[in-house]
This record gives sequence, C-alpha cells and structure tokens, in this order.
Amino acid sequence: MKQIPLLAAQIARPIVSYLDANGVDSTAYLDRFRIPGEVIEAGGWITKKQVYDMFYDVVQRERCPGIVFNAFSEFDFDDLGPITTAVRASRTVKDALGAITSLAGLAYEGNEYFIRSDAKTAWLCYREFDPASPASVAGQQATFAIYLKIIRLLTDAGWRPQQLQSQFRMDENFQAADGWEECQQIENGVYAAIAFPTSFLSRDFAWANGPMTTNEIDQQWRPDSVFDDEFVDSLHRLIASRFLFRALPTLEQVAVITGVSTRTIKRHLSLNGLSYRRLLARICFDEARAMLLDEGCTVKETAFALGYPNTSKFVRSFRRMTGVTPGEYRRLAQ
Repeated sequence: MKQIPLLAAQIARPIVSYLDANGVDSTAYLDRFRIPGEVIEAGGWITKKQVYDMFYDVVQRERCPGIVFNAFSEFDFDDLGPITTAVRASRTVKDALGAITSLAGLAYEGNEYFIRSDAKTAWLCYREFDPASPASVAGQQATFAIYLKIIRLLTDAGWRPQQLQSQFRMDENFQAADGWEECQQIENGVYAAIAFPTSFLSRDFAWANGPMTTNEIDQQWRPDSVFDDEFVDSLHRLIASRFLFRALPTLEQVAVITGVSTRTIKRHLSLNGLSYRRLLARICFDEARAMLLDEGCTVKETAFALGYPNTSKFVRSFRRMTGVTPGEYRRLAQ
C-alpha cells in the first residue's frame, strides 16, 4: 500500500452541521467512527474510510437516501480553505475550476479531479482510485452536491444540471434533492462528472471583497513531508492532527480507521526504523519543539498541553529525546 488516503477534516462539517440543525446528535456518529470533533473545527486530517463509512452510516440509520445531498447543498464555501482562496484569486470560471481540481487532489487523497470539455458541453469530473462501495456512493453524492454549489456560485445561482455521469449507480431518489429534479443519470463506471455549458468557462466573475493574491494560499494542504515513505508520512499526519486533542488512537484503532492491518502498519514503520510507540514519541516532541519556540508559551504550559502530569517529567523526557532541557533548547534556537 503506497499511502493511507486522507481527507481534510473540514469535509465533515456540512454533515455534522446538518445533523445538529435537525435534532440528530452528530457526536454519536463521530464517536462511532473515531473522528474527533475538534479536528473538524480546527482543521487537520482524517481517513477517507472514516468519512465515507460515516456518510453511509448516516444514510442507513436516518433512513434518508438524500441526506448527504441535502447536507452538502448547504455547505459553507469558506470551509474549502485554500481552495476558496485560490478561487478568489481567479479571473474566469475556467481558472477557478482549474484551481479547484488542482487543490482538491491535495485535500482529498485517493481521488482525482479534472475537467473535460468539447464545443458545447463541459464536465467537472472526479475519479475514485480505490472505490469502497457502497460507502463510496455517499462520497459521490457529497461531491456532486459540492460541484453543483460551486458551479452555481461561479456562474448562475438558478442553474440546474441536466446530466451527470456516475462512477457508482445512485438511487433515483437523488432527484428529490433540491436542484437535481431535471437531472438524468448515466452510469459511467470509470469516473463521475456533472455536465454544464462550455460557455460558462469563459465567464468572468467578481467577488464582493475583491480578488485575493495566490501567495495568500497557505500550506494547510501542502504539508512538508516528514518521512520519505508516503505511507508513514500519511500515518504521521493523521495522528499529529489529533495530538493536541488527546485523541491518540492505539495501533489496533489505527488499523480499524485506516482499513490496514496492524501487521502492515508495523512493517512500514519498521522499514523506517520506527515502532508505533516511537512514532507517537516523535509526534509529541515535534509538537514540544514548536511550542517551545513560541515565546508566549512557558515550559510548564507546554508540559501540561502535551499531557505530562508535571514539568519535571516533561523535562526528563525532553532531555532523553534531544540531549538538552527544554530551556536550553529554547535558548539555542533563538
């Protein structure tokens, strides 16, 4: 396995907000799939398997085939983070959709996003490389709902799609969702896409707050690699996202939320000179170093934030790992 497909955690915000607004306890769903609510709010990474399995579970338990469509029809465009920033820096619909498809591949790993067009019809497409049907059907619904809202936002708020291609066959009940009443489904089996007039691509658009420059795009979805091994690097990102929220999973729990056996995880870690325990220690001390470089954070506050019962134990652990005390590290770094 090359890597663990991760998704930017904000992708779960629409379904969480929708459930809460309709009197359903979203916490029960998040807990069932071990998704920390704090990571969704603060930003970070969760596995594609966690998200898709939760979507499917919501559909089944709430007995509402259109619930994912409905939830993502109401998503906040700002939740797309760097994608929103890139779109605001674009001059035409074509530029904006190009930025969206490029950055979406970084935020939603394991999927490919692209545009196809001819003289009359353009298609905003995506492909699942490792489909996990039937859960992938719910993920496809979420993507189509986001695509519809994006195209409306960039072109015409009243536009209604006439045709879509599905990689996974959807129940015809999707046409009951707002905006999809006139849409015909063609099962593609290779990729999913929503059709719109090619003439949309050349349209200019303006934002109320004015365009933003591309250098405002942060590194949230372009993280520096910590490990050369893509599998271990994605595992590191997944766990580091949860670290400050005291939601560190056991190795067995990691196997469940990633769909990868503990044996395979151990093998990848071993090839990089690590055990699971040492990986957790590495994440802890990476966070400790970052906090110590913040002059407004004391050694005592750092120890508490990292879960140590007292400062002395943190100091001993830090010295054992780095060869210097936290205070000495801070002085040397200045």
